[in-house]
Amino acid sequence: MTPQPLATAPSDGSWILAYVGDDPRPAARTQPWVIVTRCDGGWADDDGYIWQPSRWISIPDPQPANSGYTPPEGTIRITFQGGFFNVWVELPSGDYDQWRDHYPCGSLARARERARDWSTQTGLPIKEDPDMPVNFDGGGAALRFLTGSSEPLS
Repeated sequence: MTPQPLATAPSDGSWILAYVGDDPRPAARTQPWVIVTRCDGGWADDDGYIWQPSRWISIPDPQPANSGYTPPEGTIRITFQGGFFNVWVELPSGDYDQWRDHYPCGSLARARERARDWSTQTGLPIKEDPDMPVNFDGGGAALRFLTGSSEPLS
């Protein structure tokens, strides 16, 4: 197999074998090929570490299960609920994008900063609506980390 330019890699949530030997981190020197999938921040391995590959080849069968990644669409929302400013993605259908986590922030300034960073990564617009009630259906690793519970903030 001949490594292909990164621009030709799939963006449908499938996994690829990526050459990261040009990445400046020491791990890339000892492990120049890494299995990664697309994410909002570029390319991530199974542990969520972001890599900067320069080329790729497909993984031989059997293929790992699809990661579920889809290109971002919709609007980044800032809402207030349960004492937190929540930053999340609203799909064009009006639903909460459960593939992308939501981020509870302790201040409006931090929520705006997080939303700007996310918008830079994804190209999505930002809308503030602090009075909008949102049900995150118990989703979100950040929520579980902050509260120790999978119950939604209320």
